Amino acid sequence: MTRRVTKPVALAILASAHGISDAAREQIEKYLELLQKWGARINLTGTTARQELLDFHINDCLHLLPHLPDGSLVDVGAGAGLPSVVLACCQPQRSITAVEPTNKKVAFLRTVKRELGLDKFEVRCTRVENIDDHRFDIAVSRATWSVDKWFERAARLVVPGGLIVGMEGRERFHLDGVERHSYTLGDRQRAIVLKRLDTSAEPG
Repeated sequence: MTRRVTKPVALAILASAHGISDAAREQIEKYLELLQKWGARINLTGTTARQELLDFHINDCLHLLPHLPDGSLVDVGAGAGLPSVVLACCQPQRSITAVEPTNKKVAFLRTVKRELGLDKFEVRCTRVENIDDHRFDIAVSRATWSVDKWFERAARLVVPGGLIVGMEGRERFHLDGVERHSYTLGDRQRAIVLKRLDTSAEPG
């Protein structure tokens, strides 16, 4: 079913609104082409329509940019690379790891890395519970779990003082010690939820 958007937005307008460079916009354009090409063969995002990809996926991920401090980032349940590929296009200096257990999606992510030349973008074919060899400054997951369940899983992935980032849809969760930033996406209300671990916290 086609989702309703109040006003379609062009990539150039999104780039200007979110303050991303021309180089990043060109990378995202290439990424969109790959999403459409691969999406015709395997289910990556539920849609291959360019405007829906822009309005409901790319735009959503771009809202993360002002809320991310410097440091390494892991995207768990990365799927088609939303948000990790979008962030890698916009912040090529950042070390980003996409964790995804599905082989077909991993093959897509590795193709994106190669064709876009994302040197600091790493793809790991594994599940979150198997990540025990590294801690990151930031952990994000867009749609794999509800925010409350994601925060429980993510604590063991980040360093003391690190940041956990969740993305909420219509449902809002009562969580202690979080910072919530709401925004509108088409006709929907969304929110970015941030939780910073105590600097003395031990990894879970």
